Amino acid sequence: MTNTGRTLMRLRRCGFMSAVVEKWLRKIDRRQDLWGFADVIACHPREGFLLVQTTSAAHVGDRLAKAKARPELAIWLAAGGRFEVHGWARRAGGWRCRVVEVRAGDLEPMELVALPKRRRGRLLQPASLFS
Repeated sequence: MTNTGRTLMRLRRCGFMSAVVEKWLRKIDRRQDLWGFADVIACHPREGFLLVQTTSAAHVGDRLAKAKARPELAIWLAAGGRFEVHGWARRAGGWRCRVVEVRAGDLEPMELVALPKRRRGRLLQPASLFS
């Protein structure tokens, strides 16, 4: 069973309705996550909407950094959605899940469109060493 399959099972046991939202791109032989950071979407009558990135426990930090770098995550969180990273590891003969939730306050402000820099005065030509 894959880490995504384990997450689906875990969420369903907790009362979530869940589905896989990553897709396989045959032409380039790669998977593509929803908005670049989510493998699973889930909803619960009391818990609301949840996006989950699944991975091995050793790569939780990498996946958190990747998700936090996406402006789509900030929009999802601002709209009231939740986001978690599930890191799976085999411990004591069974599979255990490390769950890390990202909240809107955890994200640093990100500049999406930068203003052009102002020019002050004219540019000076560098002095030649031999003039």
